Amino acid sequence: MTGYSLNYCPDFGVHYSIKPLILPIDHLATRVYSQNREAALLEYLALSSYYYWGSYDIKDQNSSTNVTKNIRQAPESASPAKVFTANNHPYCVNHLNQLPSPTENFVRNYGPRLHHMAVEVKDGQSNGRENIDVVVEAITSQGKGFLLDTVGSREEGLKQIFSSASDFSSLIVEYVQRFGDFQGFFTRENVAQLTYAAGQEDSVKNEC
Repeated sequence: MTGYSLNYCPDFGVHYSIKPLILPIDHLATRVYSQNREAALLEYLALSSYYYWGSYDIKDQNSSTNVTKNIRQAPESASPAKVFTANNHPYCVNHLNQLPSPTENFVRNYGPRLHHMAVEVKDGQSNGRENIDVVVEAITSQGKGFLLDTVGSREEGLKQIFSSASDFSSLIVEYVQRFGDFQGFFTRENVAQLTYAAGQEDSVKNEC
């Protein structure tokens, strides 16, 4: 049984008392080539009721994460945010700046496509532990792996984690818990760690 079994086996969530902690999809993240980032964003904004919300630049991972949200201010639970991630510099010039390219490596292997979907975890604690840690422990106990430990804290505004990629779709599931009135999707340190971990996962598969 994997983390995805929450959708197919309701008894799992009930048995581990985590069903009330799992909320709707929070955001969907697509990876594209660096030269197509602006075009992808503009096309999506033109075809949807979304607006450009902001970006996170991850210099040490040669990557930027660009977030769009519903213009009607609908919560993510009703209208998930759409995220586009791309290299800051094209893969072909990496021999000049010696920077990693986890984002473009993914696109070169799988094409521009959905990289991960994020599921929100209800804010709060269960038995003195943050809800996200309870959820991750339950899913791990059923054999689903994660790329790293949960990153972030209540003081930083959120905690999040990436699952290992699906053997069937290469899709990663992110779990994210926001604290209080925090409205963001990442912190700079969190997104750098997540991007690096995802890149390591892809690199391992490339070597097989």
